[in-house]
Amino acid sequence: MVRLTAHYNGKVIVPDEAVQLPEGVPLEVTVRPQGRSGNGDPILELSGLGMEVWDGIDPVEYQRREREGWE
Repeated sequence: MVRLTAHYNGKVIVPDEAVQLPEGVPLEVTVRPQGRSGNGDPILELSGLGMEVWDGIDPVEYQRREREGWE
């Protein structure tokens, strides 16, 4: 998952920084003003918080390693 900030230039949504995505890849885009969840739920404001910690970590491999210590 890639999280980015962007702005609307009157015609299209433009990312504020370069985005490394394959051309033509299907995306799901949710638009909301920056810093607000849009529904007032503070729990939803936490969505995506800390996700950069998991960059480059394969979830299946991580789970396999964690389970190795189980009895």
